[in-house]
Amino acid sequence: MNSKDFRYVLWFMCNRWNEYEVNHIFGRLSNHIWGKWVQACEEHHGSLDGITWFLLELDDNCLQKLIDRSLEYYKK
Repeated sequence: MNSKDFRYVLWFMCNRWNEYEVNHIFGRLSNHIWGKWVQACEEHHGSLDGITWFLLELDDNCLQKLIDRSLEYYKK
């Protein structure tokens, strides 16, 4: 992920990330992904550290899906 994409993902995670988005982006994996997100929030108290931890937990395919969705909103 390049630095510009990272900024879009952070912006997306801070402003748009919710259970609906998880379902939209990840489909059948959404329960697993949402569980990872809840774990990150609990362990890192919802901070940017939690977002970073969460992103590092995603495999390349899931990370790319998140990047693509972020770009849909913010790269216009």
